[in-house]
Amino acid sequence: MTPAELKALAEAATPGPWRFTPEDGLIRDAEDYHVVQVAGSPEHSQLKASAYLIALAPDLALLCAEMAQIVEKTIYQTPGFTGPGVWWAEESRAALAKLDELEAR
Repeated sequence: MTPAELKALAEAATPGPWRFTPEDGLIRDAEDYHVVQVAGSPEHSQLKASAYLIALAPDLALLCAEMAQIVEKTIYQTPGFTGPGVWWAEESRAALAKLDELEAR
């Protein structure tokens, strides 16, 4: 998935911020509409942590896409990029490759 595809997917989803309400196991959007219901006991620590992470998904996806676009622009579109940031260029390329391997399922 490219940064642009991730951004488009995040923008097409129900807008964030979302919030998890453990009392009823629901993840709600900013207007208090039910977006996702967590199956199982919302008091289970792993399930609760997963629900909070799901609630962060729209905002995290947009942030990830924006950061990836900045990295792409810096390492791929800066002619002769050999500044002091070169040490992170390869790690950045590896991170972009991992993003490219992601698929919406």
